[in-house]
Amino acid sequence: MLHFITRYYSSLTSLLGAPFRAFWRLVRRILPAQDMTAISSGGHLDYYHLSTAYRFFKFCAKTGLIIWASWSTYVFMYHRPMLDRRTRQLAEARAQHAQHMSDLSVFFKRYSELHR
Repeated sequence: MLHFITRYYSSLTSLLGAPFRAFWRLVRRILPAQDMTAISSGGHLDYYHLSTAYRFFKFCAKTGLIIWASWSTYVFMYHRPMLDRRTRQLAEARAQHAQHMSDLSVFFKRYSELHR
């Protein structure tokens, strides 16, 4: 094992960075750099270069926005009504508890009067 590490990796830094380099090689294969040509409104040709990093971070941003939109839709469609329902149930339970406590207080006063 040590022989494999020393043969393929010249330092600890290169060993630790190997997974990141492999990941970036995969990203470069999936999203290669692009050269684009566009015609401007004046009829001139414009040339653009889109690097792999730009395309990768644009993909990450779009994916993040889609995940955030899905999560917020889930929260507002499911959790918020559920929380509102639980809040109403809690308010009803508190009102019922207050009513029971006032009834108990009245009963205790009457019982105390009868006991005297």
